[in-house]
Amino acid sequence: MSSIRLITFGSVPPEWGGLLRGGVATFHATLVEAIKADPDLPVELVAIVSTGSGQGPAPASVHVLEAGQRREQFLESLLAELQPDVALLNHFVTGWGTSLPRVAPSLPLVGIAHSWHSITFADDPRLALQRMQNAMDGLAALVVPSEHCLREGRSLGLRYPERTHVVRYPMPRAFTKPVEEPRSRAGVVFAGELIPRKNAAAVVQAAALLDDLTVTIAGEGAERENLERMAAELGLAERVRFAGSLAPDELRSAIAHAEAFCLPSLSESFGIVYIEALACGTPVIGFAETLSEVGRATGIRYGIGLSRTTPEATAAAIEEVRATRWDRAVLRSTALQAYSADDVAGEYANVLAGVAHVAVV
Repeated sequence: MSSIRLITFGSVPPEWGGLLRGGVATFHATLVEAIKADPDLPVELVAIVSTGSGQGPAPASVHVLEAGQRREQFLESLLAELQPDVALLNHFVTGWGTSLPRVAPSLPLVGIAHSWHSITFADDPRLALQRMQNAMDGLAALVVPSEHCLREGRSLGLRYPERTHVVRYPMPRAFTKPVEEPRSRAGVVFAGELIPRKNAAAVVQAAALLDDLTVTIAGEGAERENLERMAAELGLAERVRFAGSLAPDELRSAIAHAEAFCLPSLSESFGIVYIEALACGTPVIGFAETLSEVGRATGIRYGIGLSRTTPEATAAAIEEVRATRWDRAVLRSTALQAYSADDVAGEYANVLAGVAHVAVV
C-alpha cells in the first residue's frame, strides 16, 4: 500500500517553536508524533504549517507564514513542492481553511472541530454559524472529539459532511510516563485558561466552604486578577495558590500530588486535561456531558460529573471524592488504554485514507 502524503495545519507547542501552549497544540503534537512513530500506518507526514518560529524537534518540517508574505502564494509554493494527498486542519475556520480550496481545489481537506465555542460564545452567533457552515462545506471529512460535541453541533443547526467521525483525543506523551504514587496527597488542582467558561471561581468559592481545602490554580487568563482578589476577600490567600502556566511535567507533578482534579467548566467539547489527570491516578470533577463519555470509554468510576457547577455543588463533589477510596493504579492504566495515542493515530489514518483519493467537487 502506498503512503498517503499528509500536511497538517494547526498550532504547535513552544518546544516546536509555537507561540502558546494549549489543548489544540498538545493534541496536534501528540497526533503527528504518533503518526510519525508508527511505520505500519499508510501515512507519510510531509509538513506541519503553524504559527511561531518554526524551530524545534518536530516530527516533520514546520512551515510558517512570514510577515508580509501572501498566504496563497505561500501555499502555492509549499503544495507544489510537497505534493500532499490530503490536508488535516485544526480549527478549519481560518485563513488556511479559506485559502486552500482556492489554491488547491482538488486537495481533500479533513477538518477537526475541537469545539463550537466560536459560535456559542460569539457576539453574533448567526454570523459565526454561517462562517462555520461555509468552511465545513469545503471539507471532505469532519472529525469531532466526542459524541457530546457531535450532538451539540447538530443542535446548533450545522449540516455535517457525509464523512463525519467521532475520534477520541490521544493521551499526551508527557502523561504516559511512569508515575510513582506519592506518600500522601493533598488538595485540589484546577488547570485551564482563566476565563469565565472554565469557571475557576467555583473552585475558589468551594474552598471557602471547606475549611481544610487547599487549591492550586494552574493557568493564565483575563480572570486571574479577579480570582486573586476573590481569594483575598474570602480570606483564602494561604489556601489558594495561583501557579500560572505550568509546563507539562510541572502540571503532571501537581496533579499527581492532589486528592482530586477539578475543572467545573460551563462548557467543554471534551477537555484533554481530564484524561491527563486520570493518567496521574487522580479522580476528576468536571463537565458532566463529556465526563460521562470518559466513564463509558474507561468502564470505571472516574470521579464526578457536575450537572450543576455552583460553588456549593462543586464543594460537595470535592468532599465526596476526597472521602472515597480510589484505586489510583486502575485510574491510570484504564485511561492510558482508552486514550492510546497509537490507537487514535490509527483511527485518523483510516479517516485520511477514506478521502485521500476522493475527487473533490
